[in-house]
Amino acid sequence: MRSDQQQAINRLAGTSATAFLCAVLCVYPLYIDKFSNLGVTKFTGCFTLFLLFLLWLVACTAIGARAPRPRNANAGRDVTLWGVLAFAGTSLISTFTSLSPTASTWGLGGYYGGLMLVLFTAAGYWAVRSYLDLENLDFVFWVLGITTSIVAVLYVLNIFNIDLIGAYADTAVVERAQFFSTLGQKDFNGCFFSVALPIVFYQFLNAKDTRTAVWTGILAAFGALALAVVDSEALAWASARR
Repeated sequence: MRSDQQQAINRLAGTSATAFLCAVLCVYPLYIDKFSNLGVTKFTGCFTLFLLFLLWLVACTAIGARAPRPRNANAGRDVTLWGVLAFAGTSLISTFTSLSPTASTWGLGGYYGGLMLVLFTAAGYWAVRSYLDLENLDFVFWVLGITTSIVAVLYVLNIFNIDLIGAYADTAVVERAQFFSTLGQKDFNGCFFSVALPIVFYQFLNAKDTRTAVWTGILAAFGALALAVVDSEALAWASARR
């Protein structure tokens, strides 16, 4: 393969890895169904989207895409990768020693959160780790900040009984005020905030110039708005115990 062809396929794989990461971090949270439930149909749609990205990256590898060379001798010592593989290995053992290996493999009855999802996550991490261009991380963080802001606005409005997308159509008003309860609360988007907000704040604190500080600061402000309306069941339980 000529060098220009090799560079082109490597760029394609890098762009695909960036799109994959954006989809995982930014599309999934906006595809929620009702208050704290992720419907099987929507879950299947998200899973199919991510699987197509992963298969595309595998295809890029098959036609000659190569991961960027490490910039230093320690770059290849990825402790996280070994951790993911170890978790996948223990999941494999627990699946085949369970009372129902078939149900555990596919996660039947649990939104398909079984061994296949673990293996898929491990493969997805490998794909992004291998091909993501670190220069694209700023773009990923920017899109993640936008997603965080959208979710914050939608669900702060829900606290005031304004439901623009019907997310709370079948829930009581009191439940809507618990969306940002990341402590002791099972809400999916509440968990998303516990992952996304540290990244958004980190990007703001490490801004390299004024312009970056301004736009990341705006996104971080939406995160602060979310934190300002936190209503935790765990804290309420602790108060009741007193």
